[in-house]
Amino acid sequence: MTRSPPSSGSGRPTAPATSTTSWTPRPADVLRYAYLWSHEADRGQEEGVKDRPAVVVLTTIRRDDSLSVLVAPITTRAPATEADGIAVPPRVKAHLGLDAPRCWIMLTEMNQFVWPGPDIRPVDRDGETSLTHGQIPELLYERVRLGILDHYRRKRLRQVNRTF
Repeated sequence: MTRSPPSSGSGRPTAPATSTTSWTPRPADVLRYAYLWSHEADRGQEEGVKDRPAVVVLTTIRRDDSLSVLVAPITTRAPATEADGIAVPPRVKAHLGLDAPRCWIMLTEMNQFVWPGPDIRPVDRDGETSLTHGQIPELLYERVRLGILDHYRRKRLRQVNRTF
């Protein structure tokens, strides 16, 4: 799995405007997204039931010059096994504005969509509207990336393709 590097603070707005044409996501960004779980897609659903934070894991430029984005969901439901998710540390949760007592980044499934997709939701925080909750730290991002890669290699990664 090739990846573009996580966003650094330099040269990028920390709270991007809500225009999806003036800003593009990068790995480690956390978006608010109408995530469609694989079990929902298996039942024929096309729309996510709940908007949730999702970590951008990979972005790639497609042949038609559109941007493909892969995201992993953040959930308050504990993973089935320790290897299936990574707990979000309290300081990172606070930085992202997540108020649940505990939450995990799931490593077992992802959504893929073309930016800007119809399932992106604005993030309202402290009276400001943004396209992201912020970014996860590089070391946490690397753990997520390696965990997803491990699930992929073991054929335990589910991917739901959305707006293609």
